[in-house]
Amino acid sequence: MSAPSERDLKKVERELRGRPGAQKAVGERIYTRLDRSGRRWFQFRAAPPAAASRAAPTTSFEQALAARGRKREERPPNNGEPSAADIRSWTVERYAQEAWWPSVLHAV
Repeated sequence: MSAPSERDLKKVERELRGRPGAQKAVGERIYTRLDRSGRRWFQFRAAPPAAASRAAPTTSFEQALAARGRKREERPPNNGEPSAADIRSWTVERYAQEAWWPSVLHAV
């Protein structure tokens, strides 16, 4: 994933001005906000169940992206089973073949 352009970030800044505490997504699970002085901050939000453990705010998109990468590496092994995040990225055909049909046939 590449960093958003400065033009895109300026557009987001205009949307956030005058809205204290407001945040806007600028990447996959990476959000930006403005502090009182107008300085831009980025923060990575972990996917559930680790959603409560947010990374500390950073001043660059690249630092937030690196924090996201470290968090993904820290995930515990899932014993070969796909995670919910993995399944969400599947096509309908793959989901039907690998998840839905086996669950239907197992229930019978």
